[in-house]
Order: sequence, then structure tokens, then C-alpha cells
Amino acid sequence: MRLALVGYGRMGRTIAALAAARGHEIALAVDEAENPAGRALAPERLRGIEAALEFTTPASAPTNLVRLAEAGVPTVCGTTGWDGELARVVGVIRERHAALVHATNFSVGVHLFLRTARELARRFA
Repeated sequence: MRLALVGYGRMGRTIAALAAARGHEIALAVDEAENPAGRALAPERLRGIEAALEFTTPASAPTNLVRLAEAGVPTVCGTTGWDGELARVVGVIRERHAALVHATNFSVGVHLFLRTARELARRFA
């Protein structure tokens, strides 16, 4: 699979290593410095990209997600703190018939903890 990494910090580098180990191609890696206002996510640079992984900052994630949706690139977003823009971004995603998976935390341990807490609350209710 040809992937784009939007955000090439610690998580981006970890994803790059895991993707390569699984036979995927990192066709584009964009760091924050080269991507003010999503400019690095131009359609010509995204041509042939099968999916994008977005791990940036709350200030830049909504713009990045809109640009990726406009280019028709299915995206997984792990950036937190941009919930105030979620409705607008989802509107663009729907309008463009694009795809987005986002989560506030990708840690398996956190999700197991939250599932356990919900189950305990249900049982003690």
C-alpha cells in the first residue's frame, strides 16, 4: 500500500518503520515545517496515495483532514484536541464521499482500561 504520513514526529517515524516492515511504501512524508496551512497536501503530491496517516497538532489537523478529503485520500487521524472542528471536517468528508477514521488515543492499554471502567460501572450501577 502506498501511504502518506502527515506529521513526521515520533509517531510518524514509528509508523514509517512499522509500515516498511509490513511491506508498505511510504510514498510521502510531510512534516509540520513544510506544511503551513496544509500547502504540502496538494493533489499532485497525493496522486497515487492509497491512505494517509495524520498525526500532527490540533491546530493543523482539521486543515490537513480537509485537504486529504478533497484529494480523495482515505485517512486515519490520531491527532487529539481538535474536537471543536469535528462537525466541519465531517461535513467535508461526507460531501466528498471520503473516508476518515479518528481516535483520541491509539494505545491498546488505554482502550482496555476504558472498556473495563465501563463494564465495572455497569455492574455497580
